[in-house]
Amino acid sequence: MSRCFRRRMLLRVVLSLTWVVTACHLQAAEPTDLEKLRSQRTLEHARMAARFDMEGDQAYRDYLLTAALRDDPDYQLARWQMGYVRDADGWFSVRERSRPSSPADAVQEDYILRRDLSFDRAHDELELANWCRRNQLKDQADLHYRRVLDNTETENVMRKTAAKKLGLRMLAGKWVSAEEIDEYGVMIRRAEKNLVKWSGRILKWARSMNRPQSAKAMRALDELRTVRDASAIPALELILSGINQRLASESVLVIAGIPGNEATQSLVRRAMASVWPRARNEAAV
Repeated sequence: MSRCFRRRMLLRVVLSLTWVVTACHLQAAEPTDLEKLRSQRTLEHARMAARFDMEGDQAYRDYLLTAALRDDPDYQLARWQMGYVRDADGWFSVRERSRPSSPADAVQEDYILRRDLSFDRAHDELELANWCRRNQLKDQADLHYRRVLDNTETENVMRKTAAKKLGLRMLAGKWVSAEEIDEYGVMIRRAEKNLVKWSGRILKWARSMNRPQSAKAMRALDELRTVRDASAIPALELILSGINQRLASESVLVIAGIPGNEATQSLVRRAMASVWPRARNEAAV
């Protein structure tokens, strides 16, 4: 005799006995006792449902709980076992309440599941990014394409695919957007223009300061130290910083006195890339 067959037989016997006993009691009971008998039958159904639940028999469990609720729709134990909770408006199914209320919610729920399964695996993350794009989740798609680029284990083919999807190109060892390339071009043209503007004066001061202790050198140094225009930075970096260590240090001092973000970025570059040790240390202070 199979286990499943034995369970069916047990269920039938229990239900039969429950209904027979209850019917007998109902015939003999006073009206005031009917509610008590019905409660006993409901409790028995709930207990048997819990047993079948532990044994993995979902169908029998649901049948018994439904029977219990037919006797008493407000029976809390059966309601809880069926996944119901109660609020001011009555009983409601947690499963029904938690279902997505719109197609967009369903897509978002699906995305979260896929994201958790593909975390930090370049191939899966690239597939997830493509899925996001097909489902109009642009921000999430861009995020995962970026993660593919940043993952050190990403193969070159996948990295190029992600970069293409993001509209990025390689420039000076970095992936940059078309907008960033345009901005970089504007910066280069502005730097070239400023270099032309200041190169004559910077070269003149540099030649004068190469004769230390002379009156001409002192005047040139005084004039240099009055510079507060950020447009002078390209000439200070490219001309004055490359002549010798003394003039490189002077260029750092002048740039440090220029207000604005361009001067800060210049000092960072000097601290990292200057060929003169003293100038690097002074730029880093």
